[in-house]
Amino acid sequence: MTIVQMLITGMILIIVATVVLAVLSYGVFKVRERKAPRRGGPAEAGAPMFFERVRITSSPAPLRREE
Repeated sequence: MTIVQMLITGMILIIVATVVLAVLSYGVFKVRERKAPRRGGPAEAGAPMFFERVRITSSPAPLRREE
């Protein structure tokens, strides 16, 4: 097996693996989308669903204590 044949085989395997992962991801997405939402989750409580909201405000620097 020459280096060119090995490269072609590797590229084909990578392409097949990419297609398989894409199909599996789409299937999992569809299954998750079909699932009924839970009641009383963070979205209903007004909280962010995935990330914590951070607000940056200008405030004076904290005072240092002298020891």
